Amino acid sequence: MISQIHISALRSFAFQLRDKNLTLFGAAAFIVSQIALILFLSKGEVALYAAGFGILVGIIQVFIRYPRVWIHTIVLGSFIYLNFDSPGIDAIEVIFGIFYLGGIIIWMVWQGFVRKKKIVRNPGDWCLLVFLGLSIINIFVAILNSVPPLEWLREWSLLLLLLYYFPIREYFTSPLSIKNLVHSNIILIILLCIHIVYKYYIVISQGIVYAYQYRAYGTQINETLFMSGVIFGVFASIFSKDRRTRIKAVIFTAASIGALILSFGRTYWSITLFAIVLALPFLHIKYQARFAKYILFATTILALVVFLTIGPRGGKLFIDIVAQRFESTGKGTKDISLRARIVESEEAFQHIKELPLSGNGIRSEIAFYEPILLYTKHNSYMHSGYVGSVYKLGYPLAILLFLPFIYFLWQGFLNVRHSGALPPLIKVLSLGSFYTLMSILLCNLAHSQFDQRMGAFGIVFCISYIEFVKNYRMSNKKMSVD
Repeated sequence: MISQIHISALRSFAFQLRDKNLTLFGAAAFIVSQIALILFLSKGEVALYAAGFGILVGIIQVFIRYPRVWIHTIVLGSFIYLNFDSPGIDAIEVIFGIFYLGGIIIWMVWQGFVRKKKIVRNPGDWCLLVFLGLSIINIFVAILNSVPPLEWLREWSLLLLLLYYFPIREYFTSPLSIKNLVHSNIILIILLCIHIVYKYYIVISQGIVYAYQYRAYGTQINETLFMSGVIFGVFASIFSKDRRTRIKAVIFTAASIGALILSFGRTYWSITLFAIVLALPFLHIKYQARFAKYILFATTILALVVFLTIGPRGGKLFIDIVAQRFESTGKGTKDISLRARIVESEEAFQHIKELPLSGNGIRSEIAFYEPILLYTKHNSYMHSGYVGSVYKLGYPLAILLFLPFIYFLWQGFLNVRHSGALPPLIKVLSLGSFYTLMSILLCNLAHSQFDQRMGAFGIVFCISYIEFVKNYRMSNKKMSVD
């Protein structure tokens, strides 16, 4: 029986060898599974391991044959990856690290070195790849500053998530395929919204009565994705053709607004509002009126959901949170949180002066006196992503990291300038990707994005959509000329 299963699997593999879609990833996975199967045969656990590795090979072959399924799996699986971030390295992080990072590294190697496909197509691609290649050297700087290699690898690997831009650009080239990808992103954000509402419900059920107590429960998570949901949702509710789609977009926007408020991130609130207000004057008065109508509708839906699901006490706490956070924002430099971040940045600049070229290494800590909690704090995370990047990488590498985003932001601006004649979906992608990327880069002033999972995912999809819209415009322009 066992030999028949094994022979059948080998025949399947021989058949797949004739398939041009077979990649090094699938071949390597099959070989490993066969070796493991042979080893396990002697232990009498044949059925279990054969089934497990058979499923693994099957999944890999599906991803090889249908690479879009791989990307959709990455998007939807991010619900777990984004929500379970432990202080140490646990099993979930290892599994997702192998799946997310192993897959993209093998894909890049296969496409670039085996299939000899052209990966670099613009200056942004070149800067991003050169940065990731040179940043490996940073591990030696980190080790000299007493950073454990595994801790360095844990943070550096987040930068590799940016590589997912390349397979997205490769496989999602038609409006239908990109629309399906947008739907996967919508499902992910809805799941994240449900999760944060559930966390909020758990908090208020424990007898929380003051807004400041809520913050201690650590619900500040995935704000970048909620912000993107609001921005894309607003444009979808304005520009979608049929009323049903616009109503769905309004409901999605309302959910994203509620989740963004519950995330307690006042920086994200302010910048989201700024991005929308910045975009409105450039819209036709018809769309401005539609925006006013639908934002009122979204606010009404949000208010009803809040008061019907969590009751008057939870609703009052919800309003208190918003009021308290905006009130503290208006204090400017008198706000104690802002003062703490200024002290943090000043300390980082002292270290930058000592090592301006090499930096201090990714995951390297600084020590500064925390004016809120009144103690000396040791932390590798810095609120200002730009200061933190220079501190960890040095000026040359940090500038090389910033250049791709400047390039894609400029391309996004050009997309917006020429978005007048674009179909509704492409117009939403054009405006949404530009204003979201701009917002992420602004948020990076106060909340680091480059070393956060949510930031990496937000950036990947923004630059992927920007590149898609650019290619769509160029192809249509060429067709019109011909």
